[in-house]
Amino acid sequence: MPSKGIFGIVISIFFLGLVLWGGWNVYQGLLKSFNEGNIVSNNLVNQCMKQLPVGSSVCDQELRLTLQRSCNNSFSNFLMMKKQDICDDGKVDHYYQLRAAYDKATRRR
Repeated sequence: MPSKGIFGIVISIFFLGLVLWGGWNVYQGLLKSFNEGNIVSNNLVNQCMKQLPVGSSVCDQELRLTLQRSCNNSFSNFLMMKKQDICDDGKVDHYYQLRAAYDKATRRR
């Protein structure tokens, strides 16, 4: 009889380990996706910054939307315990400030 109890405990530990391992793999996959998204967002911002002061219509339209999507995703921010770089580095705001200054300067001429 005692061997059945030990066997049950071993099986329970085995299945608990499988569940923990599966959860860890899912978390690692989400973390990888988050990091890839962060890289893509940074690349978009950097490409747009290279086009300053003239800018482009794609950057003018997409940067603000990308910033909002990335920074307002509460679930992703909670799960990863951090926000994407574009939420905190101020580059997107700087882009729009330089674009506005350029547009203002070129309209007066």
